[in-house]
Amino acid sequence: MPNKNLKILTVGGAVQDFTLQTSKGVVIDNQQNLIKQKLIGFELGAKINIKNAEFTFGGGASNSAVGFAKLENAIHTLICIGEDSVGNEILKNLKQYKVKTNLVQKSNSLSGMSVVLKGDNFNQEHILFTYRGANESLKVDVDEVNKQKFDLIYLTSLSGKNFKNNLSKIFRCKKGKILKQNNQTILAWNPGNLQIKMGLNNLKSYLKQTDVFIVNKDEAIEICIDFKNKIRLNNIRELLKLLSNYCSGVIVITNEQKGAYAIYNKKIYYQESCSVKVADTTGVGDAFGSTFSWALLTTDYNIQKSLQLAINNACSVLKQVGAQNGLCSIGKLLAIKM
Repeated sequence: MPNKNLKILTVGGAVQDFTLQTSKGVVIDNQQNLIKQKLIGFELGAKINIKNAEFTFGGGASNSAVGFAKLENAIHTLICIGEDSVGNEILKNLKQYKVKTNLVQKSNSLSGMSVVLKGDNFNQEHILFTYRGANESLKVDVDEVNKQKFDLIYLTSLSGKNFKNNLSKIFRCKKGKILKQNNQTILAWNPGNLQIKMGLNNLKSYLKQTDVFIVNKDEAIEICIDFKNKIRLNNIRELLKLLSNYCSGVIVITNEQKGAYAIYNKKIYYQESCSVKVADTTGVGDAFGSTFSWALLTTDYNIQKSLQLAINNACSVLKQVGAQNGLCSIGKLLAIKM
């Protein structure tokens, strides 16, 4: 499998993560709500002891930039950080992986931070409390992006009152109509909460231009919730078919330990997950999405192989605490046996 050394831009957020682990939370079944099927509860007024604390880095653009860089690509990232110690640490972390930071913006706001709450009985999941901070000051400059002539733009979560304007501008940076055209910029999109809450009707103009669209099952359900009378929302195959009416690119829906599905040209693909002892689920979606997008271009659009490689890298991240610590080099990734 050749390495094409792609020139890639990641766009979105960057934060410092504080991962806390406790044994006090209770998982509450809430099956009657399709988009909030599990809840976490704590005793009101209680003092919660933390078993372990870890300090790492996160954010969709930051995580995916490091993931792409470890796969030996030329990586730039478009993020906004504060002029503070957290921002300096975020930059330092990116530079150690040789991520180019010439497009990084600075803000008077504090840099973004996240608290990742893990529980002994959270079924290997986590809760993420995020302070977006400087991330909300991001401003996309179309001319500056186009000047770089990227092979792939990997778009992650956008936040702040300006997010719709930034979303529109990123799609103006895309060149070419759909996959497999020469001299085009591929656009892969792993949307954030604000974009997901827009719903399918408001996203369809962007989906039409998206080459690779990656969400998890819960996110897909929330996007399609207004179509609940037309399909069974809990059925991934039906979600894929519905989304494919609006997106002619590759659509991927991940389903935690149950594996991942994709659809392209009406053909549905499935790849089972691997069995690992989970240390932390933070960043697993970023690892999957960035690896899948890279693999798709590197394998000449072999969707099945791309799903396999993406799951392998995601499972590697699951084994370590932190969104970036388990990301594989290209040699290690290709050596993994399912």
